[in-house]
Amino acid sequence: MKRVLSILGQSVLFFLTAIAGMLWRPFHVTHVIAQQGYTRRQYEFDWLLCDGILYLLLLLVSLLARRIRTGWISTTVAFVLTVVVIALFTKIGYKDANLLYSR
Repeated sequence: MKRVLSILGQSVLFFLTAIAGMLWRPFHVTHVIAQQGYTRRQYEFDWLLCDGILYLLLLLVSLLARRIRTGWISTTVAFVLTVVVIALFTKIGYKDANLLYSR
């Protein structure tokens, strides 16, 4: 039961970090997917980088607490669960930009 609550709490933390990374955009990492005429479709990877940094920080905390053998499993499950939910079931990260009015 403790592990399930830990995974749930970490998933919520990863999701909130992804939302903050999407709204704040600290790294400005984008990839152009398609461009037709004056419209460009981009994917922004800032939320994934923020979640990756949080994942490494949570692993570091479990390493410093000497619980890395059990801590990495729940952290990895929460990270993968959050990335799969965000990447597959939502359109977070996709952005359509009009090149005429983007200045």
